Amino acid sequence: MMKARKYTLNYYLEFLSKQDNSELRLSLKKFIREVIPSIEDRYRKLSKGNFIDYVAHYEDFWMITTYHIENLEPVAFNIVRYRNGVKHQQYYCLCYVSYFSNETEWKCYKMNYWLKRYCYTWNLRELFKGTEYEYSFVWELGNNIDIKIRNLLVWCNQEHIKNIERLTKLKCYRLARDVMNGSGNFIRLDENIIKAIGLSNWRQMQYVVEKDMRVLDVISYSNFCKSGLDNKYFVKFKSYLLYNSFPEFPNLSEKSFVEYYISQVKSKLYKGTFSHFVSDYRDYIRFGEKLGYNFNDTKFYKPYNFKVAHDQAFLKFESEKNKELDSAVKKILRKYRCLSFEQGSYTIVVPVTADDIRLEGQNMKNCVGGYVNRVKEGKSIICFVRHSLEKDKSFYTLELNPKDLTIVQCRGFNNGTTPEESKVQRFVKYWRKNVVLKKLSV
Repeated sequence: MMKARKYTLNYYLEFLSKQDNSELRLSLKKFIREVIPSIEDRYRKLSKGNFIDYVAHYEDFWMITTYHIENLEPVAFNIVRYRNGVKHQQYYCLCYVSYFSNETEWKCYKMNYWLKRYCYTWNLRELFKGTEYEYSFVWELGNNIDIKIRNLLVWCNQEHIKNIERLTKLKCYRLARDVMNGSGNFIRLDENIIKAIGLSNWRQMQYVVEKDMRVLDVISYSNFCKSGLDNKYFVKFKSYLLYNSFPEFPNLSEKSFVEYYISQVKSKLYKGTFSHFVSDYRDYIRFGEKLGYNFNDTKFYKPYNFKVAHDQAFLKFESEKNKELDSAVKKILRKYRCLSFEQGSYTIVVPVTADDIRLEGQNMKNCVGGYVNRVKEGKSIICFVRHSLEKDKSFYTLELNPKDLTIVQCRGFNNGTTPEESKVQRFVKYWRKNVVLKKLSV
């Protein structure tokens, strides 16, 4: 070890002799002579790990030294120089084969992500023995999680050690690790730990401990707690609350709104996610305000079947907006009533109003609802293929070209196919040949 330590000093001095900065040379020389031996003694206690990073701050520079775990020989050096608190220059030296290789050279550039090393350590208690952190309980982290610490001795010298210690004692190991790695800076030092992470009582804190939450989970849970809902619903809303708070609507508290959503899902009246529900409810309020709904009445702000109420409000809103359009479309659709046809298991239904076409688009999850203008302009003929015993239930949507009466498209739900695809297509071709061409080609 003495030979390696002596070589380390000479190696640094050789590098520094090429640098036109006497202050930096003196600082590094003093640092190497006084600190390197204690580093090696301290890290000799580590029993597991791949690489060890030692990070030191001395006057106007930071130095990161990476060691082999087996013999603590340095394999990489990174020196960052500062001028008036601003990063000025960065030197990096990496030995790929051997520390004593003559091929090693210093380079002046930023150390990228792939050249950074981490300290993997499972025995922090042993590491901190005899130091000011011996009784900090931080060593418990190594016994409870597979801890990966970036720049181990940096955070030890920062005020965040207080938060890490407090969280470790509470057994919030994953949260402590996130704070250690720089993700938990939102935790304030001078406050009660419960308030510091955005909670309001010890019961909520116990849930955080029980689930051993990470920083992102705590942020979501803090927003969730404002609703007053039972913790069993947290998982359902966790991803939404990471970037959002529960919305506020007229006559509905956050809790009431969430409970309304849950009741709609439980009753199988709504199948979308909470994010979709929020968006749909905002649209419903917008439609309702335009239509003059009385939102002081429960049947309007909490309809029994929200999906139906939303769709109806949408149709009424669109109908009010497009009265002239709908009137013109209704007249055009009258002349296509002659295309109605039924044979065997299938029937052709001709829409009566523009709303029929819009509703078909919603039911079938396709864009035919936007074809109303095309129908008015004489660019499309829209019909519906239904089962003969279920004429009110959407099955296939059909479009004809008015100019040559060819079938433009005939598609199932979400523009897809069904197991009856071949039968439907044969029926449609027969209908075109024996009904459409005979009645519209005159």
